[in-house]
Parts: sequence; structure tokens; C-alpha cells
Amino acid sequence: MKNKKILLILIFVTLILSNPVYARRINTVLTYNEEASFDISKINQSLNELGYSQSELLTLQLIDLFPSLQYNLSKLSQVENPREKASHLAMFIKVLIGLAVDENQFELSDVLNKRKANCYGFAQLVYVLGKSVGLDVELLLVPNFGPGHMVNLIHTDRGDIILDLTNKNPEIGFYLSPLIDWDKNYESLNEEGYLWCLREDSKIDDTYNAVQIINKDGLKAELLASRSYEKGKVGLIEEELRLCEEAEDLNPNSCVVLNNLAAIYAKLGRLEESRAYFLKAVTINPYYARAFFNLGHIEDDLGYHEEAIDAYSKAINIRPDYVEAWHNRGLVKLQSGIEIAEEDGEKAYELLEQGLKDFDQAIRLDPTYAAAYDNRATTLSLLGRHKEAIIDFDISINLDPTANAYLKRGFFKYTN
Repeated sequence: MKNKKILLILIFVTLILSNPVYARRINTVLTYNEEASFDISKINQSLNELGYSQSELLTLQLIDLFPSLQYNLSKLSQVENPREKASHLAMFIKVLIGLAVDENQFELSDVLNKRKANCYGFAQLVYVLGKSVGLDVELLLVPNFGPGHMVNLIHTDRGDIILDLTNKNPEIGFYLSPLIDWDKNYESLNEEGYLWCLREDSKIDDTYNAVQIINKDGLKAELLASRSYEKGKVGLIEEELRLCEEAEDLNPNSCVVLNNLAAIYAKLGRLEESRAYFLKAVTINPYYARAFFNLGHIEDDLGYHEEAIDAYSKAINIRPDYVEAWHNRGLVKLQSGIEIAEEDGEKAYELLEQGLKDFDQAIRLDPTYAAAYDNRATTLSLLGRHKEAIIDFDISINLDPTANAYLKRGFFKYTN
């Protein structure tokens, strides 16, 4: 009951503060009355732990964004149950401060200026503010979710809890996991214990099927990798490479960093180095579908078609809905079938049939995937099923009217 009253007070205060007539006067009163009850240096300390050299400026930025910050954190500090405290903190960040999700915002100064954050931004705020109110909180990397995903791990006497402010529960606006018993819910993938895989019978959301607990150096590495990615988007490839190599120095066991570094080497045409780094990433995390997918692409570029098919197959086994992996595996089979058609017609026919099934699955998963229709049409043509091929070419052109599909359709209409 006490905790519910505290939450109601927080919401009431925020609603009042939103009224511009009262905001300045009431915020001044709250700061004056409650400032001594909360040690703001705790925020500075947590920011320093994360490597922010201008922690005091960031703290002032937080207070400027939400002038009654100290008052509200003082109230949150009084909540005794860690799960309730974590839930209240999540609502405080998402609802009361009013941050929206933006995949490009991860630097805390930008997060506070623009009032938007991606998972890295939210995870840092939970870490900083959570520690300041007495939560035992760490950072948790979820490499299999998108290009890399970061959440928080809250330690309690009864077990641990995953808190994710970007994975939305429609009822509360964020994800708060059941209590985690690491021995029952996860199994360690290596002797060092830095990567854990979710057991099949676990009640934890399978978004978190592989997780890595990271320290402050791990966070710095992921932030460097994010900065590297931003440099790459604007064509600054030397800066992209430099930042990602710095990230590897900080955390050589980050499969996300290794995957990103491999992708940069691929852009530079250093394919053997790229292949070696993708192999490192999947050795560290054998459940990293994205790295297996990327490895398949490099194996194919190097002419290792069987290895490419194997890599794409592993990506599909991990993520059966991986549309691009189904398509690319089919494409390798199509290309391989064409290459060996003269010397081994039977094997070529078998590869084309297998590739056709992969394109079928890609289209089932995404009926708007123009390239899958295009390549399925090519496969059908080589199998002698010309009418079906022309139908697929038509669909591909309607979805994405490129010259390539037009030329193919025209060729097969003319020759058949």
C-alpha cells in the first residue's frame, strides 16, 4: 500500500508540473524541501563508471529536463521491493520524463536534448538512475535481437530480473521478466560464463535467447561500435574501422563488435579477414543468426558455395523466419546449379529444385519480397516451367519495377 501511495504521488506531482502556471513555483519548493534527502553525487558516480568525463554537466542536464528529479528519486529510494522499484523507475523514465524510442539516439547528451533514445540510451539511464535509488543493476547485451540490443539486469535476493524499456508489454509499456534462476533458465555457452543461452522450457521471453552480462568496458565497446556504425552510414569508412577496432580492444568477446568489424573488412574488400571475424563471432555465440547470415554472404563471395549454404542453414535453424537467409540460400543453390549444369546435370537439377523450395519459403514469409519472385522465376525458367516463371516476373516487376526483371521477362518470353 505504501509503495502504491508513493507511485500515485509521483504521477500527481508530474501532472501538476506539466502546468506552466505552477511549474516554476512548485519545482522550486520541491527542490528546496527535498534536496537534502537525495545525494545527487550518486548520479555523477554512475556516469563516471560508464566513462562519461563530463558527468556533472550531464547531471545538470537531467535536472534541467526534469527539475523535481531529486524529489522523485528520493521517493523511489523509499520503495523496498526491488521489482516494484524497477517497475516504478521504468515508468518514471518512459512516462514521466517522456522519452520516446528513436533507434539513432544513444549518446546520453543527445538522449536528454532530443528526449528520444534507443535501447542503449534507455539502458544507460536505467543503470545511472537505478543505482542512484539503490537498485543492484547491470547491463545485459542481447546480440541476437536486431543488430545488437541492450537491456538491464536487476539483481534481487530471490533472483534476477530483465528490464527492457524498448520491448513493450502493451499493459505497462516495457518488459519486466519473471525472476531468473540462471541454472534453471539458462545454460552457459562457454567456460568463462560471459554468454548464456535460454533453455527451451524457460518462461523468459525468447527475445532474450542469448545474453551477455557486460561491464563498463563492455558498454564502452558497444557505444564505440554504435559510433562506428554511424560513421559508416555517412561514408567515413576509415573512422568506422578505427572506432570498431577500439571497441574490439575493449571487449574482444563481443560477438556484435566482431560481426561489425567483419562487415567493415568486407566493405574494404578484405574478404579473408572478414570471414575470419565472422567465424570468431559465431564461435563465441553459436546462436548469432545475423553473423551466420553474413558469413554465408562472404563464403559465397569467396566461391565456397557449400560453406555458404551451411552458414545460411544455421541462420535459418536459429531463426526460422529469417526471410533473407531463405532467399540467399536459394540464390546460392541457383547459382551453383547453373555452374555445374554441363558437368553434372542431375546434381544441377537437384540444386535448382532445392533452391525453388527456399524461394517458396521466402515468399511465404514475405509476399512482398520482389527479389525472391525474380529469382524463383529464373529457377522456374531453368526447370522448364516457363508460364509460372513469367507470372513471377510480372509480380516482381509490380513490386519493384527494375530493368533487371524486365530484361529477364523479355528474354524468356522471346526464347520460349
